[in-house]
Amino acid sequence: MPGVFLTFLGTVGAGSLGVGYQLYDGLVPAGELYDSDAAVALFGDDLQGVGHGFALPDGQMVELDATNGNVRPVATSFAVFIRATIADLA
Repeated sequence: MPGVFLTFLGTVGAGSLGVGYQLYDGLVPAGELYDSDAAVALFGDDLQGVGHGFALPDGQMVELDATNGNVRPVATSFAVFIRATIADLA
């Protein structure tokens, strides 16, 4: 849920996670960054057109592919997602 992201943000902060991922300094509606009407609040992206965030209103962890607008579930929680992302970047 977004609350876990906001706690992480307050503890760790925003910015680059190694080379290849950036965390925003808050949640951003998908339409502000991509040509998309998806009901997704984004918290970061892979610097290659794939954003990650929370589907609205249920808070499911999803990824949004900016090239085709597809939204798909990506993890069971923000904690699971961020641990896997950090491990992949290490």
